[in-house]
Amino acid sequence: MIIFELMNLANRNILIKICENCNHLFIVTGRSDTKYCSRIMKNEKKPCTVLGAQKAFKENYINNTFKQMVDKYRSNYKNQMACGKIDDEDYEAWSKLAREKYLACRKSEENSKQRQDFIAWLKLDFYDAISTSYKSIGEKYSDSAD
Repeated sequence: MIIFELMNLANRNILIKICENCNHLFIVTGRSDTKYCSRIMKNEKKPCTVLGAQKAFKENYINNTFKQMVDKYRSNYKNQMACGKIDDEDYEAWSKLAREKYLACRKSEENSKQRQDFIAWLKLDFYDAISTSYKSIGEKYSDSAD
């Protein structure tokens, strides 16, 4: 009977995978690149789709010091905004700039000039950062290093 069912699944091109979170077999529904089943394991409150994605994010985040640095500054400025030390509109302007610059250089090599310029921009005083041109900062810091 089991062989018949497996043959039937194969004939209908139904994809079966092993869940990367719980290691159980599951039938893929939806996207063919799905890594996790929708099963809720014993002693868990969330399905493998959620738990597996959270686990993968944590593993990637731990190994990404660049992202951690950006998040540290974002969190710091967001807390200052909540305390009233930074104006909401100024924080939104900084956040938008930071996101644009981060997305532009996140795929670049670790010690690339673009990434180093972005790190220098992050380390500026908050109000200097939102009022200074991104490219001029890189030039400013490269001139002072000579």
